[in-house]
Amino acid sequence: MGFALTAALVFGGTLVLENSPEIVGAPAVVAHADTTPDTGKLGTCDYNFTSDGVLHIGAGTLPESPENTQTNRMYPKVSPFNDLIKGWQGMVTAISFDGMVKTPADASYLFQGLDSVNEGKGDYPVPNPQIKNWQNLDTSQTTDMTAMFMNSGQQTLDVSNFDTSQVTSMCEMFKANNDLTSNIVGLTSKSFDTSRVTNMASMFDNIGNGSFQVILDLSNFDVSKVNNEDVYKDDNDSFVGFGDMFKSSIANKLIVNLSNWKPSISLDDIFSNYYFNVPAYQVTLNGNLDLSKAGLIEIPTENFDGEALPYKGSWENKDDRYTGTDGQLTSAKLMALYGNNSDTRPQGNITYIWEPSVLPIKGQPVTVHYQDESGTTLQADSSLTGDAGETYTITPPTIKGYQYVENSDIQLTGKYSETDAIDVTLVYRLQPTPPVTPTTPGTSTDSSSSSSSESETSTPDETNGLPVARKDRTITAVKKLGLYRTPDFSKKTRQFYYAKQTRTKRPQFVITGVAQSKNGTKRYLVRDVTPNSKWYGKTGYITARKDFTVHTYYQATPKAVKVIGTKGANAYRSVTLKGHAKHYKRGTVLRVKKLKQHNLTTRLQLANGRYMTANKNLVIQK
Repeated sequence: MGFALTAALVFGGTLVLENSPEIVGAPAVVAHADTTPDTGKLGTCDYNFTSDGVLHIGAGTLPESPENTQTNRMYPKVSPFNDLIKGWQGMVTAISFDGMVKTPADASYLFQGLDSVNEGKGDYPVPNPQIKNWQNLDTSQTTDMTAMFMNSGQQTLDVSNFDTSQVTSMCEMFKANNDLTSNIVGLTSKSFDTSRVTNMASMFDNIGNGSFQVILDLSNFDVSKVNNEDVYKDDNDSFVGFGDMFKSSIANKLIVNLSNWKPSISLDDIFSNYYFNVPAYQVTLNGNLDLSKAGLIEIPTENFDGEALPYKGSWENKDDRYTGTDGQLTSAKLMALYGNNSDTRPQGNITYIWEPSVLPIKGQPVTVHYQDESGTTLQADSSLTGDAGETYTITPPTIKGYQYVENSDIQLTGKYSETDAIDVTLVYRLQPTPPVTPTTPGTSTDSSSSSSSESETSTPDETNGLPVARKDRTITAVKKLGLYRTPDFSKKTRQFYYAKQTRTKRPQFVITGVAQSKNGTKRYLVRDVTPNSKWYGKTGYITARKDFTVHTYYQATPKAVKVIGTKGANAYRSVTLKGHAKHYKRGTVLRVKKLKQHNLTTRLQLANGRYMTANKNLVIQK
């Protein structure tokens, strides 16, 4: 097996792991079946396939999907992961993005077909590789997400950290993800920006596995640029506009929220539900929508076996379901109501639901309050309503400058009561402002000023004298310490202990913020970046006491260093640690010319002009 990543490196201000020693001369992308090496490169990303079935991807940029050259091809492109994964005899159970991984400008079909890459490697059904560490996918340079996750076989899709501000096509983006066991995460996040998207055809076609209700809250989507220009996407069909956007969802009751939409075109064939028992069950509409050709099928009143369903076959305003008011809106009438004459459409956001045969009992409301830890109200209360006995779910919203505090005593799900109103208070903690290291005008971040001491690269905490490291700096534990869920340390909030380790095995963390306990004690909010750690990627709070941690990288220039890394260490021609020059075995003593600053970390420039890591777990000052 190839060696795992073993040291920290920073690209664009984000820490990832660097290879030590680096695997040099590895193949660029894809190998043929059963000949794929365990280590190599995918685009500019180092990959490492380990015996536990995990494909580890390091920092870099993924390649574009190559053209599909098969004679009887179904799609114009094939995922770059396809042949790579099929080339291993063992099954790949996970794809872990261990560093900050950029998706290419054209990310179309990037993860398409992951549901079939393990075929032939075991008894049917074989597991699909599941993507891990979604937060490490940098999509900021991507413009095309066509079929990006089509047939990806994921149980969870998390786009909450995606930057889609440059994307123009989301055609078929999530199509045929019928292994999903929960709703897509992050569609309501502000960073999931659709303001430039011109094509959403088949975006959510056939998603879900039937075990949960598919809820698509798209109320924050900016659909003003979506148009009907002909864009040829595969060998069989041409997809445009909103066509087939929600086609054939296998959810029993699909809920779609289109409130606040202001499209420039009609929503032709946006539903196109052709399965008998799977049309949209609840839709939220507004007066900007032309649904005259939306494709809503009529509501079923019996199932495939001819058994009666508890619905009248018509839509009604959700607010009327307890009044006995007969909706009498068939799907055809609902589409006509929101027809091509904008003057006759109902105004405002209105939710329509299948009219039940039996008048439901109205449940008492669930009122949600939003407060900080001192009890101050942060935003107006919200109210949830539903049928008595129906399940409600509270999703804590994002409040700028605050972080939701999880509390096992707070029930975010429950059932509406016929008699008792329910009040739920969500508590948020003020997010710490990352400390800023002051810089003197005229100073440089180049090597000429990089030999500063550790105290000079930290911001002192005037309240207790603790050295508060900068955000995104790495620190290394030198004593036994605990990782806690909150800044208030106790047995209840402790997740686990890190044992004291020898120098080369010490736990490493990225500082992502600074917080205080209730009594004012400073804490670090961190993420575990220890190579090969079973807790890699875990987040939590650790002590900020200076005798428990040190900077992972040297902050002052050592005169000489000794290589202590188990596998040795490499020297490079560039301060970016590119251009492999020489490998030094463990025990080698090297003279140092100066310390070079690189992004948020440091490098050693050797007396011979070469560069190497300044990670204290790999080299020690002599």
